[in-house]
Amino acid sequence: ANRISFRLPNRFITCPDLPALTDASGATTIDGTTQPNVSLDGTGGTLDGLRLNSNNNVIKNVTIRRHAGSGVKITSSSGNRVLGCKIGTSALGFGDQRNAKNGVEISNGTNNEIGGVNPGEGNLIVAHNNANMSGILISGGSGNLIRGNSLGYDSAPQRRANFYGIWISGSSANTIGGSVLAA
Repeated sequence: ANRISFRLPNRFITCPDLPALTDASGATTIDGTTQPNVSLDGTGGTLDGLRLNSNNNVIKNVTIRRHAGSGVKITSSSGNRVLGCKIGTSALGFGDQRNAKNGVEISNGTNNEIGGVNPGEGNLIVAHNNANMSGILISGGSGNLIRGNSLGYDSAPQRRANFYGIWISGSSANTIGGSVLAA
């Protein structure tokens, strides 16, 4: 398993076009808890913020903003988790710093988890309000779990609506929320 941690002199990183995580073994963790308020800023780029094309990756506690595509795009893979991230806003959770497309997009993915029920696992996903863009989009695949997220209001709380909060198309057996109170 690979782990990406942060020890940077400046928490705000402009990284317009990062390579996709495609390692066949997967299991890479991008861990923003190693340095508070790490922000991946896509200003000037042409791609999605973080692209997961392999299985069992974890993105946690990272701010993902201002990318030309979706903030996080999971394609044809499974077991990925996006936890405690701020997507489409500042590292402090304020303001409109949207990605041009969706906050999180799952395309033909299975058994991925966006948010969680434990403290700090829910994502803040706001301001993806361009026509037909969603806070979370699931197209194809099945068995994805969406829970514990805050959609449409920043930390102020100021309304920063997504065009659609959650949009599911051509996908089955997904769960939004659950039987646990925090879901």
